[in-house]
Amino acid sequence: MNTKLDSMPASFHWLNITQFLGALNDNIFKFIVMFALISYFGDTNASTIVSVVGMLFVIPFIIISPPAGILADRISKQRITIFVKLLEIVIMTAGTIAFLLRLPYLIYGVLFLMSAQSAFFGPAKYGILPELVETTQLSRANSIIVCFTFLAIIFGTFLAPVTSALTHSNYGIASVLCIIIAIAGAITSFRILPTVPSGSTKKFSLFVFKDVFCGIRDFRHDHYLMFAIFGSMYYYLAGAYLQLNLIPYGIEILNLTHEHSSYLFLIAAIGIGIGSIGSGKLSARHFEFSSIIFGAIGLIIGLAGLYRSSNLISALIFVLFLGISSGLLIIPLQSLIQFRSPPQYRGSLLAASNVLNWIAILFASVLLYYFNAYLVLSPKTGFIIFSIMTASLFLIAFFSIPYTRYWIVNFWATHSRFVVYVHGIDAIPLSDTVIILCPTPSWHEALAAAATISRPIQWHIKQKTSFSMPRYVALLIAPHVFSRWDNQSVHHIPSHILFISGETILEDLPSIQSHVRNSTTRIIFCSIRKNGSLERKNKDDLHVVFSDRIPKPL
Repeated sequence: MNTKLDSMPASFHWLNITQFLGALNDNIFKFIVMFALISYFGDTNASTIVSVVGMLFVIPFIIISPPAGILADRISKQRITIFVKLLEIVIMTAGTIAFLLRLPYLIYGVLFLMSAQSAFFGPAKYGILPELVETTQLSRANSIIVCFTFLAIIFGTFLAPVTSALTHSNYGIASVLCIIIAIAGAITSFRILPTVPSGSTKKFSLFVFKDVFCGIRDFRHDHYLMFAIFGSMYYYLAGAYLQLNLIPYGIEILNLTHEHSSYLFLIAAIGIGIGSIGSGKLSARHFEFSSIIFGAIGLIIGLAGLYRSSNLISALIFVLFLGISSGLLIIPLQSLIQFRSPPQYRGSLLAASNVLNWIAILFASVLLYYFNAYLVLSPKTGFIIFSIMTASLFLIAFFSIPYTRYWIVNFWATHSRFVVYVHGIDAIPLSDTVIILCPTPSWHEALAAAATISRPIQWHIKQKTSFSMPRYVALLIAPHVFSRWDNQSVHHIPSHILFISGETILEDLPSIQSHVRNSTTRIIFCSIRKNGSLERKNKDDLHVVFSDRIPKPL
């Protein structure tokens, strides 16, 4: 195994601890706020209180993320981290005072300030990752960050009601824990090594939304970046609704108390941690888009399952399933945004993505309030609505994004027939244009080889090959993903991967080499070894080997 994937810099670990403590504090304080306000105003107002708390928590992220992103591109992200962690101590102290005085509006105000400092930290936290780790470590670094974030949610969801119970609902004393955690976060932030500013000269603007949408519009030609940004936006819409709706769901459908209902999201957070770890291991050095597909399908099934559930056991199973699906979905999306963003604009693009995510989370709070206060819908009805929405968007993506169809069909076609082992995947660069020559006579084997590459592929098939893909599969995948190869195709190399399959493709190697001699395009050879497996009688073991050396004739 590549040792670079196994070892992370010490500064990354200190950043991870710092953000873990911040996320832990956010969740403990937010739940204590909800518990206190529900105890002040009664269980009948739980949905309204949860909605308002959700809105107040989100609004600062929408307002502050764009200028915070610009600032993260202009000054050291490590300095920003230290500043917000020191500010957190002051805000948590003000929160304890508000609880002791039992002043609801002051509690709301402190919640707003706590959210504001977290929003200020967001672009620096994610923007500093590519400065602390190598590109090949990004997926794994993101999986660790997300995993520990949801571990923080797990502990926060657990500690909030436990602390409330131990202090006999004295929320002023319970919130002292938040001050202690803030102090610990400030200490760990000083251990992160200083980083060099990106050198951006972009100016601040009062037109927050204009800057966000203009920033995204400038990169609208990058379809994969747009897919990741808006896919992440919908993920946060569905996830925020799930988190907020679980408390009224537990109270009304499962007959739990408001404090016990918070444990439902604890189960979801455990699932997200499991899913994020699995996605990180699955992705390794690249971005495994199949986990996005399975995550989306899991959301559809899990949300529908909660609608059908009427007892605690089945509800817990579907909540856990939803969490695992969410973890599979968000890791490759977040990694793709970071990877596709130019370094000098990474902070601004991450801030723009954060703003869209928080707009989605705010909309989730509005939907919850509208469904319960105006439509008077049962909490479980909201889950089936989101299941239908997710299924609809999945179908739209399936039929409008050709590579979505390609990934689904490719995964099904290969994993139903082969157990695929990959060797030399590091030979394929993560960003440069690549020509992969695959001199294999079998279209099944060529498809399996292409399935090991998660980057976008333009697949050309040499005319002399015996390749004969079934018509229905070719129509399903989309015509511009597959086309016939001729010697002129090399003049139109896309900015990703040109995968050329054909039994006699090596005959054209001198011509291809002459066309790319003066460019940065790399030529990689793909060879395939197949052997039967005694353990899996119905499948063959397929070994796909990538190398920059010319393979021996088959």
